[in-house]
Amino acid sequence: MIPLKPAEGDSSRADDLRAVWDALVASVRAEGVLVPGSAGVPVAHPALRFLPQIDAQLLKHEFVSGRADGDDDIEALFRATLQRAKGLGA
Repeated sequence: MIPLKPAEGDSSRADDLRAVWDALVASVRAEGVLVPGSAGVPVAHPALRFLPQIDAQLLKHEFVSGRADGDDDIEALFRATLQRAKGLGA
């Protein structure tokens, strides 16, 4: 977990949010969308539950400054997931 600093300025808050976003996306990309659950059954990666809230906050901060590029991360994650799924199905 990366603790967020108090909102002193929009740019520092957006940088902190981007760092958390990047860490979560990297974790999901590395481990996969489905991970083994406590009973050994595949479950959705726990980080996925946080992405919508962080994405919403990033859009608020980045859209104001004209840098709304969060969709690129999501698209890259989906592409990586599809490639991994194709590899598992082969």
